[in-house]
Amino acid sequence: MNKTIIYTAFTLLIVNATQTLADVVTADDAIIQGRACIGVNCVNNEVFGIENIRLKQENNSIFADDTSDSSYADNDWQLTFNDYTLGGANKFSVEDKTHLLTPFTITANAPTNSLFVSSSGNIGLGTSVPAQKLHILQGFEPTIRLEQDTSLGFYAQTWDIGGSDDYFFY
Repeated sequence: MNKTIIYTAFTLLIVNATQTLADVVTADDAIIQGRACIGVNCVNNEVFGIENIRLKQENNSIFADDTSDSSYADNDWQLTFNDYTLGGANKFSVEDKTHLLTPFTITANAPTNSLFVSSSGNIGLGTSVPAQKLHILQGFEPTIRLEQDTSLGFYAQTWDIGGSDDYFFY
């Protein structure tokens, strides 16, 4: 082989490796006419279902870093898919990253219509057709639990209020 071919091949190898490791910065809108796979486990010729965006790796999340100053709303949020810890929960959470709070979580295998908010604002627990502001559907003895903990210095108390075939109970 002559030196020119070896030098050219070596140069292409170095340039390709550099391009593979470099960030891609575009100072304009990015438009993808197709689907996108994001993550270290995406492969060439990825086979998609109906989804438009696929996250594919361990520890998937979407972080919204609001860089506004304090005169605007500037809270940071994250959508987290499953716990990051060994043996952690299979869950989907909405996290308030600014205040380190998790106001909303759904665990894997939660029943259909565990929580349903209708277009009228009625809330269904176990039903997709809530007839009142709060509608709880269960096959036997639907029950509501009210629980007072000790976080504000009061005694812990628990009250269960439910209904059976023809009466209420507590």
